[in-house]
Amino acid sequence: MWSQTYRKHFIMAFPSFDTATRKWRVQADISWCGGNRRHSTFVRYTRYQPTEAEAVHSAVQQSIEWIDGRLTFER
Repeated sequence: MWSQTYRKHFIMAFPSFDTATRKWRVQADISWCGGNRRHSTFVRYTRYQPTEAEAVHSAVQQSIEWIDGRLTFER
């Protein structure tokens, strides 16, 4: 799964292959609406995964945690 919505946020996984480590970098773009504006952030997580599919899954899971943390902080 390359994209997913969660708590009014849109997550788009963007794994990239790192030739130095020969692993997939876990990263995602997260966007959401706030008032009349659309916000977006590109997050590069510290984890690497051995396969592209695992990097996508990890990006979505870590993005969900990022969103939960952001929404908890705003309250």
